[in-house]
Formats: sequence, C-alpha cells, structure tokens
Amino acid sequence: MFKPDKYNDNDIIISVGCFSKETLAAWQTHTRCLIIDFEPTPELFEPKKALEANNGKLMGRLECHPEAVDSFIGKTALYYYRSGQIGNTITPVWQSHVTLSEYFDKKVEVNVVSMESVLQRFKEVKELWLNCEGSEIPILANTPLPLLARCEYISVEFHRFSSFLRITNGQVLACVERLKEHFNPVCGEDYHPYYEFFRKRGNRNG
Repeated sequence: MFKPDKYNDNDIIISVGCFSKETLAAWQTHTRCLIIDFEPTPELFEPKKALEANNGKLMGRLECHPEAVDSFIGKTALYYYRSGQIGNTITPVWQSHVTLSEYFDKKVEVNVVSMESVLQRFKEVKELWLNCEGSEIPILANTPLPLLARCEYISVEFHRFSSFLRITNGQVLACVERLKEHFNPVCGEDYHPYYEFFRKRGNRNG
C-alpha cells in the first residue's frame, strides 16, 4: 500500500478505508503532504487518531475523520462479521438482506459525509484511495465529475463479489466509463476489480 513517491508540501492525499495505522505512520515519516483519512470503524479510528500527535514532529501532516464517505450526508450502519475481523464491515445501502444473524453479531451507527463535500475543500488532490465496502459505487457514480477531476490519481477496489452486496459487473463498468471523460483507467485486477485512474493531461476541472 505504501508507495514512497516524491510529494510536495501542499499535496493532498485522501484515503477512504484504505490506509492502516501502519501505512499512515509511514506516510507521515516519508512524505511532505497532508493525509486525510476517513475511518468509521471505532476500533480502527482511535489508533489512527493518536497519530495526529506527530503533526509538527514528522514530515507529513495527518487529519483523521471518524465518518464513512458515500454520495450523501447523514448516517448509516456498519455490520460486523462474526469472524471478529476488526473493520470487516459493509454498508447496508447495497445489501439485499441485512440482519443480525449467523453472519453478523454487531452493528454500529456512524456519520456519513459525501465525497462532494470532501473534494470541495480542495482545488487539487494528489491522490484519492477508495476501499469502502461498496460505497465506491455511489461515490464514483454520483459525485460531480468536475470535482473528481480535481484528483490527479484515483485508486479503487470494487467490492463486486460479496454475497451481501448488490453490486453488478455493469455498475463497475459504468463507473469506469463515466471516469473515462477525465481519466485513463488501468485495470490492475479483473476478478476482484481493482482500478487505477490517471487524470488526462489538461482535464483538471472544478
């Protein structure tokens, strides 16, 4: 996950469910930029939040936010699998049947912010990383394209192959097609779709 590229002091990196505490610590140590991390799972958020104490001491700065990111502003529930894997949660908006059953033993309500509201803060974003358990579909399908085009690079893991998520291959491909107006897409893995989007030269908008 960590890629030690060269960054400028004013570069912005946004992570939605992508960066672990260890990755954030590595970014802080090796890059001169602002990392904005969204982590709605309480058990994962608190250790990350503690890293903000390093601001001013290490090269990079960090903002940690305890919200989920989607295409709307409001609240949602995160469901925990019985396997006990911390952070292994899913967003119910894409589920066909969500109950506390043999699969889930806990849920927590969290606040949601829209990707539109996040990107409106910045004229330019160096990198946007999305690994958000299904919310990548509404984010890429509904966020205004001129705002997404403020990002120089977007990394997305699509959660198509979960039996609890109503995500089709057509929805994934529709997101890819939509972004082609401003980005060159590269498919890193097809079976469990992973894409990188590189902004076309001269296509920065917003």
